[in-house]
Amino acid sequence: MSTRSDWLAFGFWLLLGAGSLFALTQVGGDYVASIRSLRDLRWRVVRFVPPTERADGAAVIEIQNRSPLDLKISQLELFVWSGNVTVGKTYHALGERTVGAGATVELPLDLVVIPAALADARARADGKPQPWALTGSYKVTTPLSDFNLLYRLNLEMP
Repeated sequence: MSTRSDWLAFGFWLLLGAGSLFALTQVGGDYVASIRSLRDLRWRVVRFVPPTERADGAAVIEIQNRSPLDLKISQLELFVWSGNVTVGKTYHALGERTVGAGATVELPLDLVVIPAALADARARADGKPQPWALTGSYKVTTPLSDFNLLYRLNLEMP
């Protein structure tokens, strides 16, 4: 025998289940949209002025956001390599910067050289020119997520 309270309890649990399924679907959709947006973020070196023993270097980095979401970039840290030796890095290059959906941002960066490391890299190279490289990391957040994802960079020189 079914009573009205049985039907109310059944309706309550049915509504709770439907609401939970809807919430899980929304969270899953937000997560997938965030991951796709992060995949659509492009980095490249627009300009590079190599450091010397007497002067720091400089670079202009371009960040292109091809996604439909605004992305917040923070804690960018780049290392300057000469051959296989780290010779410098950026310091306090970027606080937090929003790269809007479909936007491109250029970041001028100062590359602080460690003279002894640069001299060591040149000594190891026996006078042969070594390729320059920029590597590093950054954190990114989307408006749909409440977490920072750490990404690694390996930027090719122009």
